[in-house]
Amino acid sequence: MCVCWVRAGGEVHFHFLASRREGGRVRDVLSSLVEKGKLGNLTLISTHFAFKQEPTLMLKSVSVNHKEGLVRQGDSFLLSCLAQGSAGVSFRWFKDGAPVNVSKATRKMKEWVGLHDSSDKITSFLEVEKAEVLDGGQFTCRALDWGYQQCKSIRIYIVQPLKVNVAPVTSTIEKGRNLTIRCSTPVKHARTKYGYNWTKNKSLFRMDTKKEFWEDLYPEGSILKIYNIQVGMVSVFIFLSKRFDIGLKYF
Repeated sequence: MCVCWVRAGGEVHFHFLASRREGGRVRDVLSSLVEKGKLGNLTLISTHFAFKQEPTLMLKSVSVNHKEGLVRQGDSFLLSCLAQGSAGVSFRWFKDGAPVNVSKATRKMKEWVGLHDSSDKITSFLEVEKAEVLDGGQFTCRALDWGYQQCKSIRIYIVQPLKVNVAPVTSTIEKGRNLTIRCSTPVKHARTKYGYNWTKNKSLFRMDTKKEFWEDLYPEGSILKIYNIQVGMVSVFIFLSKRFDIGLKYF
């Protein structure tokens, strides 16, 4: 038990930390103090008695509005920190161990607190309007209530657009000659897997080893072979690359 404050006019505010089932016992203790009229060197005169029970601090969850914490570069993302506690619970956000200061950030960020559908739950929000590569990392939410604190973290991954290399970029072909086009995406992570495909005039096409044929290259990329090119042949070929572990596709 602690005496939180003594206000002008003689109002005294006590604070107890106890389990929910001990609420009746705490009420009895307060009533006994008022009846005795003494608490140490304080004299208590009962004119008004109020009892309010609030839940102890419990940080429920930290989440982001993107599946598995994967955010495309340039997109916004919203972090949510849900806690249960008293009306005086406060929050603080950290990025890789350093405090987040939205007023001094070099990009547009917002932080606010909102009530949950339950009166004893409060949510702190942190929004980044346009994600950059440096926004990737570990975000930690700290909830503080009556001197007690709890923390939870979540990792954010910023997904950069795939870079596709094409060779040759331009080519002059004689009638009856063959053309080979190689497309590749630089592999930065060994755990990242890619899939490749080609379309002809915006549609998938049936490969013919005597006319048009493509195959994947190891460790990355694909090669398209076009045989016996003739005058007047007009086709648009598009190379598709898909990163399987994050399910994003680029053209």
